[in-house]
Amino acid sequence: MTLLTNLKKLICQFKKIKAARPDMTFSHLHVHTQFSLLDGAASIKNLYKKAIADGMPALAISDHGNMFGAFEFVKEAYNHKNADGTLKVKPIVGCEF
Repeated sequence: MTLLTNLKKLICQFKKIKAARPDMTFSHLHVHTQFSLLDGAASIKNLYKKAIADGMPALAISDHGNMFGAFEFVKEAYNHKNADGTLKVKPIVGCEF
């Protein structure tokens, strides 16, 4: 089978699972930001915009060998709150060594 055929099958399986479990959510737990030198390019602000648009309950960063983006990452989470004051997306800070 070709890669495209396999991908189509996986998407079809995911759609069936999602239809059976509409309450199921997904969160990215392995994300490299612009602070992952020579590896990441995603800005923290744009990561939150996309996570909110996709309805993710949480988002993690796991930059390579440093935690330079941790403060900005958590700070940006507090710029996006629900009406009741809770965070729209829970920040999860990590590091890949």
